[in-house]
Amino acid sequence: MKYAICLLIFLGSCTNEPVNFDSLRVKANDNIVDTVWAKVDQVSYYKANAYLNFGGEYPNQKFSVFIPGGGLKDVLGYQLDNLQGKKIKIIGEIRLYEGKPQIILRNKEQIYAF
Repeated sequence: MKYAICLLIFLGSCTNEPVNFDSLRVKANDNIVDTVWAKVDQVSYYKANAYLNFGGEYPNQKFSVFIPGGGLKDVLGYQLDNLQGKKIKIIGEIRLYEGKPQIILRNKEQIYAF
């Protein structure tokens, strides 16, 4: 029964409803850990770092995932470029960076691509 409830919660959170990026900004003020389902609008690289941008392309994105060192692109088992245009699930602490909500991806368990 416990697993059925967890599965129901998991499947129920996989909706096609648009992400409320303003609510992420509020959660970022409190450094809340949350799950975000959203379509990747842009995959970009700067120096050794990688970024997944949502709600628009940089610098107009509404939310981003920062991957320090870009080294996780091989650990994830797929190339980050393949995520562009796909809906993914990100779990992590939401913080503000330059006034926009962001999650720092520290391990592969934080990201799920479908």
